[in-house]
Formats: sequence, C-alpha cells, structure tokens
Amino acid sequence: MPSVKALAKTWFEHATGARVYRALPRGVDVISDMARWLPNHAVTVAFDVGANKGQSATEYLEAFPSAHVYSFEPVPSTFELLTACTKGHARAHCFRLAFAATEGTATMLLDSRSTMATLETAPGDAGANTVSTPMTTIDAFCSANAIERIDFLKIDTEGYDLEVLKGGARMLREQRIGLVSVEAGMNPGNTRHVPLETLKNHLEGCGYFMFGVYEQVGEWPTQEPHLRRVNPAFVSKKVIEANRRSKRDRSAQG
Repeated sequence: MPSVKALAKTWFEHATGARVYRALPRGVDVISDMARWLPNHAVTVAFDVGANKGQSATEYLEAFPSAHVYSFEPVPSTFELLTACTKGHARAHCFRLAFAATEGTATMLLDSRSTMATLETAPGDAGANTVSTPMTTIDAFCSANAIERIDFLKIDTEGYDLEVLKGGARMLREQRIGLVSVEAGMNPGNTRHVPLETLKNHLEGCGYFMFGVYEQVGEWPTQEPHLRRVNPAFVSKKVIEANRRSKRDRSAQG
C-alpha cells in the first residue's frame, strides 16, 4: 500500500499539474548536477568569461564558498556594473579583458543589450558602437597569474567560445580545467553561435566528455519551435577518473 507521503505527492501532482522531485532533474542546473554527480570535485578556482554584470559571478561565490572567482568583461560600462556587483567579496577578481585564441587588442561591437556585445579579434576603426579592449588567452593569463588549474570554466562570448577554447589549448590538453560550460548553436540558421558539434568535437579531442545540457532556448527571433542554442557542459577525463577512484575507495571502506 502506498505511504501517506506517496499518496500526498500523487494528489498534489494531479491537482496542480506540477511534478515533485526529490532532487532537480539532470540538466536543470549545472551546479546542482556537479554537487550530485561529482561530490568530490572541489571548486577553488572558477573563471567567468563574458561575465556581463556579474550575474554568474555572484552565483558562483555563493555556490562555491572556497572558490576564487575570476570574472572577465571587456565592455567598460558593463565592467563597471560587474565590479559594483562583486564589490566587497574578497574572493572576487574582476578584469576588463577579452579572451580569444591570440593576445593583442580587439574591437567590441556594442549592442543596446549588454549580453549581446560581440568581439572582433582584429582591431577596427573606433565608432559610436565600438570599443577597443585588451585581449589575451586563457593559457597566457594562467601563466602570468600562477594559476595551475581551473575547476570550473564558464564561457559566454556570443559566438567566440571556440576561439576562447583555442586560447586554452595547453590547459585543456593537460586536463587542468575540470569542467567547461559553453554556449552552442543548435541549428544551421543560427550563425551567431558556434555549432554544438564543433564545440563537442574540439573538447572531446582534448579528453572531455559531455556532462549535461542546460538553458535550452528556442528560436525567439522567429518564434519557431526548434532550438536556437543551449549551454552544454563538459567534464575532463581526469575529473571522471578521480570521481571513479573516490567511489571505489568509499566502497572498500564501507
């Protein structure tokens, strides 16, 4: 006979049309999935590339209480909002930088929406809707700042995610990045974002595996039903193996 709790759950679901879960289903929240499926993966260094106003940075500071969160935002006006948002957090480090495959200077093409600014890796003529920004690579930044590993790397650069990954070739090749979250295009008509297949092939070539798919967004410009983009996350083989060893050790002790 079903328990009172089970009966109450069934009644509530029928009455409201909602579903009740013991835990969030996989693919809803990457931080929740990391806690559940990678409980021994401690995040002490997190990178937020394309940090915008600090929405993700504040979330990471709360979710990873021991982590130093490095936030990178190249647009000056948005960078000011980022620094204001993270002010007072000793573990927050903000840099007005763009990341790409090479070092140098880039031109940002601005948009009325701060989240839609895009990068041109070659310097262009300054205009009302452009701004010049210093540009570096993940490998160069980590070397210059004595950062040996990145436990969680989030990239949201409106179509330049692959270039950012190319600039972290050494860190990826040496499995010094634990998890990577990127923004991927999901249909041929979306020319703004890098196709999922391209990002997947690149990261799998570095020894990374798909961990989850998050933030499914439809074709809002046309209101068509198919997907426009998603935020896939990838986990390194090194983290997978460490998780496997931890489970094996717990089983042996139990």
